[in-house]
Amino acid sequence: MSEPIYHRTLRWYSSERVSGQRHAFDVDLTSTDAGYSVRVTEITPREIREPVTLPGVPRDAQIHAPTFYRSRLHFRGELIGCVKSELEHNAVRRVRGLPDVPSIAAFDCHLRADLDSPKWPDGFPKVVRDDLADLDDLSLWSEPTA
Repeated sequence: MSEPIYHRTLRWYSSERVSGQRHAFDVDLTSTDAGYSVRVTEITPREIREPVTLPGVPRDAQIHAPTFYRSRLHFRGELIGCVKSELEHNAVRRVRGLPDVPSIAAFDCHLRADLDSPKWPDGFPKVVRDDLADLDDLSLWSEPTA
């Protein structure tokens, strides 16, 4: 039996403070038994999806498994909070212009339980799943304004 994978795409809108130029971003959040991954893309005025990287968001963070699963929703909130903060401050870098881009996936952000312990050769016994269902009606994300 394969592990379930849950996915939500959240839309974020921001405006530059000086120019007033508006930006739209899709935040693709994926939840697996092991943790979360986030991919952010900017939606251009021509509806082209441009992958971006967020310098202030951890690229590959691992948390001690019992701590991660005990407070899984808290850690997800921290990850989303980091992403929101970077987007609010327009701290994004377009991946297309960066040198030596191996793949777009290399710029995803990951927050995972550290499951490499020899204590759990068959996997951590008390995995807590997150189906992201509470994000279906999330008022924390901005709505477009006229």
